[in-house]
Amino acid sequence: MGAHLFNLPLLSTVCVACGHFPVYFTGSKLGDFGVDRNKMAEVEKLVDTHIDGGGHLCFFPEGQMNNNPDKFCPFRYGGGMKKALQKDAKLWSFVTCGNPSMWPRKAQVGGLPGRCIYGLKSLAPDGCVALVAELRKTNRKFKDKEDYVILAEHCHEVMQGEYDKMKATMEAKKSR
Repeated sequence: MGAHLFNLPLLSTVCVACGHFPVYFTGSKLGDFGVDRNKMAEVEKLVDTHIDGGGHLCFFPEGQMNNNPDKFCPFRYGGGMKKALQKDAKLWSFVTCGNPSMWPRKAQVGGLPGRCIYGLKSLAPDGCVALVAELRKTNRKFKDKEDYVILAEHCHEVMQGEYDKMKATMEAKKSR
């Protein structure tokens, strides 16, 4: 998570207790994922130690708060996708719909009444390397792309599709 979030009073306590790793972004504009490479080299060592010791990672592939939660931002290729391939991770998606009504974008703490639905889906049950190999073999649009780009684009497409189904379900329930 963005290193700056470790400065927020309540959130930082929770994130430290959960074992979150900081990401030292150098930019603050939408879509700017430049990082401080020196600081991130140290974090990378901690992440590798964590994974090699049997730990798991949860990462947020958009890399930032989205101004339009109905359309996912393009997934960034950086640490998460490359690390998933490097470690041949089994990848799962957790997609939610309805969160902004309960925890508005600018609020430090949520908890407002609202309705949220979620879904958990296996994206790479046999590992990311096998998934990318299969995608490269069966989908021409991936033929000449880097593995981490294929992984990011595929995950984005699947997760956006899951979100769209959830949104339609919520809209149908509202109209009853």
